[in-house]
Amino acid sequence: MVDATILGTNILQSGTKNIKQVKHLLITVDSTAQASDTIEVDLADYNGTELLGVAQYRHTTDNSVIVSEAGTGAISGTTVTLTIAAGTNDKSRAFEVFFQ
Repeated sequence: MVDATILGTNILQSGTKNIKQVKHLLITVDSTAQASDTIEVDLADYNGTELLGVAQYRHTTDNSVIVSEAGTGAISGTTVTLTIAAGTNDKSRAFEVFFQ
């Protein structure tokens, strides 16, 4: 498992009648990350119970060009396991996790 930093959380709201709150985590991983390293996040730590989606990004050059990539994720209970996409080692990553 790789060390990750959770930078913050946000609550997004939409609609005026049936307001649905969506929580958002931004997680960063430094450039020592290797393909297939994992990160675990317990949504319950952020008052969450349901995973809605995940996006993963990679710095092709640190602090410069950022591209999306297709990592994988799994959930068991409220624990989300994110796996860094194969193909590129030693690159900084960022993950966005959307949940309720």
